[in-house]
Amino acid sequence: AYLRALELIKRQPFEDVRKGRDFLRQAVALDPSYAQAWAQIAIAESQLYYGVEHTETCKARAREAAETAVRLQPELGEARAALGVYYYVCLQDYDRALVELQEALKNSPNESTLLFYIGLVKRRQGRLNESIEWLRKAAISDPRNQDIWGNLGRSYRGKRDFPAAREMFDRAFVLSPDEAEFMGDKAETYIAEGNLKAAEKVVRDPKVEGKNGTLSEVVTLLTFRRQFEEALAAASQGMAAAGDRTPFAIAEDNLWLGVLHYFAGHQVEARSIIEQAQRELLALKAAGDTNPRVADAILMAAAALGDAAGVEKRAAALLAATEHDVWRLPESKENVAIAYAILGDADHAIPVIEDCLGAVYRRSLTPALLRLDPVWDKIRDDPRFQKLATARK
Repeated sequence: AYLRALELIKRQPFEDVRKGRDFLRQAVALDPSYAQAWAQIAIAESQLYYGVEHTETCKARAREAAETAVRLQPELGEARAALGVYYYVCLQDYDRALVELQEALKNSPNESTLLFYIGLVKRRQGRLNESIEWLRKAAISDPRNQDIWGNLGRSYRGKRDFPAAREMFDRAFVLSPDEAEFMGDKAETYIAEGNLKAAEKVVRDPKVEGKNGTLSEVVTLLTFRRQFEEALAAASQGMAAAGDRTPFAIAEDNLWLGVLHYFAGHQVEARSIIEQAQRELLALKAAGDTNPRVADAILMAAAALGDAAGVEKRAAALLAATEHDVWRLPESKENVAIAYAILGDADHAIPVIEDCLGAVYRRSLTPALLRLDPVWDKIRDDPRFQKLATARK
């Protein structure tokens, strides 16, 4: 059960991480002194906090599990790793996280979990080349860990080394062929280059098509081809098949659906759906959800509703909340640029776009994305935008 839980925690879908966490909770219920299990619980809870359960309760569970692991077995590398992951993910205290992880490395120099998370922390600090070196060390130590290869792919994608990124995503998918998310990531690298045919070939591959994990790329392809009705149908069908979703996932999906209606020209329906999504998102924020993705979505809702004052307010708050995270901040800036572009405010959008084109982050902006994405349509005729969209990068 312990080994099965470890495999689940490595996977991309958060429902699998939750299952792994639950297996481990059963293990410590039977043996409360099981330090390794407590350490992995802390890592799983931290991942859930990052992805789907951004609450003080989840953060407290991660801290309690990490501290329990360290108390039970302070020399255990996994225990110190768990504490480092807690500082990294839940507190975003990257310096303290590195202290814990590197201290643990003294006793476990080849422990792949330590190597992996040191790489992730350095990525957040903006030290991307160092991050890649650490992730490659982790891959040598644990070559069958698909999560490591997937994160290497995201790092290379961030620096716009598309061939290297695709190689990493292929390796991850070979190791875990039911995690179609890796092929979604691979398809996105082709989209970022403007090669929609190659991207479609990836998502239409019989080994991938119909699996969870590529819906976003399928809808993006249709949207970039201005096939908005087909994009709406695909998104609606995918949401209906998604099963249980968190309140944030529901609100985010509703916003996405509303924006697709907006692009398709269904203004009345779009406004109604976006307003409902906005209410749901603001309720989450009022309840204490500080996840930047919630802030992203609230910003986009304000833009789609034509609320210029709301965009200005939300943009400033989003940038302030993510300014310490060098890997995340450019993504926030891109979302700010998109919001201003949706309003048709080229003067605010274009300087931020230019900044993003020179930055590295998970799905960094490219001239091809500027040419293809309809979010830029209201400022597309501006000569300054056209210069950026036709640049060679």
